[in-house]
Amino acid sequence: MAQAATQVTEPYVPQLLAQDIVGQDAEWSKQYETTWKQLSTVLGTPAPYWFATLRDSETIAAWRPGAPPAVVPACHVTNPTTALTELAADEPDGSPAARLCWGLAGKIRRRDHEAVTEDVQELRENAEEDGDGAHLALGAVPSPLRRAEAEEPSEMVRRAGWLAITERRDVLAHRVAHLSQVWDGGRDWHTGDFDTVQPGDCVTAAEWAQRLAPADRGQAPTVLEKLLLDNARDAASDELLHDPVTGIPALRRRQRWAKDQPEDIFTFGLERLPTHSPLAAVALSGETAWIHTEDGQLWFAPARVGYGVSWGYGGTGNATLAQLLDRLLNDISAPAVQPGEPEAPRGCSTCCAPHPRAAPPPTPAPNSPPPELPDPSTSSSGCGSRSRRTPPGCTPVPTTASAQLDCCVQRGPGRQP
Repeated sequence: MAQAATQVTEPYVPQLLAQDIVGQDAEWSKQYETTWKQLSTVLGTPAPYWFATLRDSETIAAWRPGAPPAVVPACHVTNPTTALTELAADEPDGSPAARLCWGLAGKIRRRDHEAVTEDVQELRENAEEDGDGAHLALGAVPSPLRRAEAEEPSEMVRRAGWLAITERRDVLAHRVAHLSQVWDGGRDWHTGDFDTVQPGDCVTAAEWAQRLAPADRGQAPTVLEKLLLDNARDAASDELLHDPVTGIPALRRRQRWAKDQPEDIFTFGLERLPTHSPLAAVALSGETAWIHTEDGQLWFAPARVGYGVSWGYGGTGNATLAQLLDRLLNDISAPAVQPGEPEAPRGCSTCCAPHPRAAPPPTPAPNSPPPELPDPSTSSSGCGSRSRRTPPGCTPVPTTASAQLDCCVQRGPGRQP
């Protein structure tokens, strides 16, 4: 069995594993490594080998001993470009989706071509030195690239292209989207990472859940809807929803078998907020950071896939939240933070730093009257807001941190934290 890995002693020659049939019961032996020279001795002719990017089924079936290598376009099976070129061919000339697909297809093909060309060259050099590579036959070599390397479409074009593709419902769009996830994790999509919300956690989560509307299940799902449905718990009871503010789908997942577990809503965040209304408040609840804008709208905090915000501990999530708040104060539609960006000003960093938990209240004596509850109108805001009361279930922020966040929220362009 030829492997994609290479031999230890000859690193440019594909590894070859074997198993023997032994005994009267025709049992299989354990796998062991052998050489192409030993295999060619057994077969009486060099055995063929196809690099992973050159495994064309028709040429493999047509191969015969002594045949010269077939000339095959390089394309790895994990990154098939057919869907990209088919979708682009159906698009109007110059559309962002077409430019995106043509550009990505060319990039993938060029990378595969350059990689396998180097592999073939190294194998041939090994064969010339009478290495083990001299005892195998190449089944195929890459066909030459006849198109010059094109300039990659701008980020604006790529994002516009993915926005159009992720809203489509056809199979080609689904295939192209899947390739994008494999290729770079959807780097240029307008959506960020997945978010899971339990509406009963706090009033902020409940407020967001109430605005969701049922989606039309009478038609095929969009790309984003399909990604959510692929994570469904029970297709019969889960409900596909639509956020009319962001245009993003959501999936209400009911706990069919675990009755004691609350339902949740599975959805996407955004990498940018599609609004010009300034930041008004921040709510921290469970694992979700909420953004309130002055027009009364509610948003998930923008976050990139694999690089989200968090709080309450000394990790990078606190610093990312501080960077994000500083950015949104100056431009509410600014993109989510990515690794390697400058630290936030001291005001925002102090606000988002972890604070020690307050000591639990003493256990009351038996038959003692219940303690008096504080006036909600004078309590500090757990959402980091100057005007909102602490939502039930939201994590309270210490008073000093609330004041710092108030200063941070009031700080506009040109002000110092």
